[in-house]
Amino acid sequence: MKNENGSILISALLFISVSAIFVTGLAVIIQKQVSQLDQIQESYQVRSMLHIAESKLNQQLDQDPVSPNSGTIVFNKGRVTIEQQTDTQFELKTVLDSGFSLDRIIKVSAAENPAAAKKETRQISTE
Repeated sequence: MKNENGSILISALLFISVSAIFVTGLAVIIQKQVSQLDQIQESYQVRSMLHIAESKLNQQLDQDPVSPNSGTIVFNKGRVTIEQQTDTQFELKTVLDSGFSLDRIIKVSAAENPAAAKKETRQISTE
């Protein structure tokens, strides 16, 4: 009987050790999931900002074919910088306040009929 008294202590320590390992593993998994969720959210924000900037650029080019060489669109979460590379190519650089960034080069092609300059349609393609 004297040898069995210590077995409860060993069982309790083993249970506490296994529980601590389980809780630590669970905390690491939750931390990685939250980090992944933040990255996905930033990706959606950057892509939305790029889409809006492309739309605004397309509207600007439809209204005034002679557009400025560069510009910046400021959003509440970051900014998009637009720089004209060539006559038909623009580079959009998006940077969030958190530092997450994404660049995109778009090509704008005008309608081939010069007589339809007022009703000019442009297509934006991304590379």
